[in-house]
Amino acid sequence: MSSRGHHPRHRAHPRRGAAARTPHPCALVPRGRQPRGTAPTEGTDAVTFFPVPDEFYADPQFIPASDAAIVLWARAGSWSAHHLTDGHVPAGALLGFHKDGPAAAEELVQLRVWKRARGGYQYVVWPPHASRAYVEAKREGNRVRQQKKRRSEVI
Repeated sequence: MSSRGHHPRHRAHPRRGAAARTPHPCALVPRGRQPRGTAPTEGTDAVTFFPVPDEFYADPQFIPASDAAIVLWARAGSWSAHHLTDGHVPAGALLGFHKDGPAAAEELVQLRVWKRARGGYQYVVWPPHASRAYVEAKREGNRVRQQKKRRSEVI
C-alpha cells in the first residue's frame, strides 16, 4: 500500500500477476475507433448504466451460473454500456473482466444469456436505454436543451 491511504485506487501497482499481463478492457478498442462520448470529458450529460434487477438473485436463468459467469456478465455489461457497444463484448476483453473469462463466456452461451458473435459475444437481451441510439439521442436532446437555456440566460 502507498502512504496515501488504504483505498484500492491508491495502491502503487493494483494489477499484478496474470491481470497485469492482460490488457485492460478499455485498451481493447483501437485508437481512433473509440465509441463517441466515451472520453472522460464527453457525454457526461447522459450517463449510461447496466441494470441488475433486484430479482436477479432468483432469476432461473442465472441460478445454475457459476460465480465467474455472473461476474463476467455484470462487468462486461457495465463495460458495454459505457462504451456504447450495444451489448457486444470483444473476445479479447474477457480476461480483463475475469481470470476465467473465456470459460465463463462459454457458460453464458450455454445458459443462452450470450450468443457468439463476430469477434466476441453478444448479449441476447440488451436494455434499450443502454443502446447507442438511445444514449446518443438523449445526449443530443440534452445538448439542445442546454444550448437553449444558455441562450435565454444571455440577455
